[in-house]
Amino acid sequence: MSISADSVLSLEAYSDYRRAHHEDILEHRQRRSVLLGEHMRLQFESEQTLRYQLQEVLLAERLVDPEDVERERVLYAALAPRGSDWRATLMIEFADARQREQELPQLAGVEQRFFVEIQGLGRVYAVANEDMPPEPKAGSPDGAAPAAPAAVSSIHFLRFDFSPEQRDALRTGASVTVGCEHPAYPVDVEIPAATLSSLLGDFSN
Repeated sequence: MSISADSVLSLEAYSDYRRAHHEDILEHRQRRSVLLGEHMRLQFESEQTLRYQLQEVLLAERLVDPEDVERERVLYAALAPRGSDWRATLMIEFADARQREQELPQLAGVEQRFFVEIQGLGRVYAVANEDMPPEPKAGSPDGAAPAAPAAVSSIHFLRFDFSPEQRDALRTGASVTVGCEHPAYPVDVEIPAATLSSLLGDFSN
């Protein structure tokens, strides 16, 4: 999976594509989104979700210079699944700014405590923040809260690596949950069937 240079649309072409396919884009993103409790959301990335984010950045910032476009393309292309992993953006969201200011510092290090648990095969822990995409601006289509001014970020990028045995178990119907074991935010949820079906497509045959 990759975003090639010749597949990046011009601003005009993307504007037309966006109008024609807006609902499809949102549906794909929603299908690959998992809520974890009240304040966390995992957006599992794919070539399609990353291509959308790339094109949105180019459109919002009116980037047309080839060097600028290539810089952004390389950044987003590096975040795509590689055939044996899942990639996800973790968004910590508080609607109330005061609550966010109080509670976000309590979640320091939370990005290191995420896991995918596969029935009979234990937990796969996330590798966090190897390559960070730009944080969405306030009012972006992601709807994510802007990053905190403090050291604790509200946006993290996670990678879950799976062994061949684990990938085979997922393909053959093993139950799977995703969660967090941070003491301030213990949570785990079953990955919905539609989301899991989409995520299985991230694995190479």
